[in-house]
Amino acid sequence: MAKRRREYINNKDLLDLIVLFREELEDEIIKDELANAFLLLANEIFDWQKISALKKDEATNEAAFICMQKAATCFNPERGSAFPYFTTVIVNYFRQQMRSQNSYNRMLGEFAKEEARKHGFHLQEDNWQGTEAPGE
Repeated sequence: MAKRRREYINNKDLLDLIVLFREELEDEIIKDELANAFLLLANEIFDWQKISALKKDEATNEAAFICMQKAATCFNPERGSAFPYFTTVIVNYFRQQMRSQNSYNRMLGEFAKEEARKHGFHLQEDNWQGTEAPGE
């Protein structure tokens, strides 16, 4: 069976695409190529970090969108390399999303416990019990 060839993004190609994108903001072909490059990079980073707390499609699409915004406004090709810059943007986005998800899950868990206590349930060894909590 033949090995599947993985697509590859190198710094020079990415930088060339960004420069073209900034010069020709209305060119749909360049937009699509750059978006696909960012999406490929985001997918590779997502798989490399083994992220399970986020939905892959949503997270990678949002990360690619953020990279497109940064390519149009923030990135300065004269100050740095495109590949590490956008890798950092994507990694930081995933970290921020995981922190937000963890905070949301923690808040939801605390809310559920409080609601359970209000209705006469308490948590005992990770099992919900239908008796009143001790001291109530």
